[in-house]
Amino acid sequence: ETALLGDASEILVGDSVLGQGSGAVVKRGVWRNQPVAVKLWNGERFSDGDARGEWVAGRLTGGCPDLVRTLAAWDSPNLGMALELLEGATPIGGPPNFVSVTRDVFNEGTHPKLTPRQAFEVAQTVARAGEWLHQRGLMHGDIYLHNTLRVPAAHSDGYGDVVKLSDLGAACAYDRFAHASLEKLEVRSYGWLLHDLLTWLSPSPETLLADA
Repeated sequence: ETALLGDASEILVGDSVLGQGSGAVVKRGVWRNQPVAVKLWNGERFSDGDARGEWVAGRLTGGCPDLVRTLAAWDSPNLGMALELLEGATPIGGPPNFVSVTRDVFNEGTHPKLTPRQAFEVAQTVARAGEWLHQRGLMHGDIYLHNTLRVPAAHSDGYGDVVKLSDLGAACAYDRFAHASLEKLEVRSYGWLLHDLLTWLSPSPETLLADA
C-alpha cells in the first residue's frame, strides 16, 4: 500500500507542535476530516539524513501495520507528509547522550518502566516491522527505543498497548542478496534494542530471577 500523493491544500495545519528535529517540524493537523500528525520539512539535506529519502520511504511503507503509517504526501511548496496520529503516544526511551554514546537512555517519570509482557509486545512489534521492511529490500536504519512509540492500554481504543516503530529518516533501499551484511547490521541493532528493553523492566530481571 502506497501513501496517497496529495496536495498540500488538503491539509489543515494547526499550531500545536508534536515534535521537531533537524530540518523538520511535526504539528497536529487535519486531513480529509481526520486528525493527523503533519511533518513539514524546510529543506532537503540535513546532518542526519535527507528529507526526500524519508518522504519516499514513508510513501512506500503505508501498508505495514507496525510502522507509523504515512497517509498522504506532497512535494509542493515543500516536502510534507500526513501521518497517523497516535493520541497519548510517547517514545519508550530517550535518544543517546554523550555518556551512553550509542545506547538509549531512560529517565524516571519520563519513560515508564515496562512489565515483561509489555516489553515482549514491543520486541515483537519491532521485529515484525523490521521483517516487513527487509522482505521488501528496505532498511529502517535507526532501530532504537526512542524511535518506538507506545500508547498505553488506558489510552488506546483496543485491548493492550499500541506500539509502532517510527522515524524513517535513515531508511534506505538495499539488495538483500548483494548486501546481506547491511541486514545483519540492522538485526544487530535490534539485539541492542532488546538489551535496552531488559534494563528498563518492572520488576527488574534480577527480581524475576530471585522469585523464580
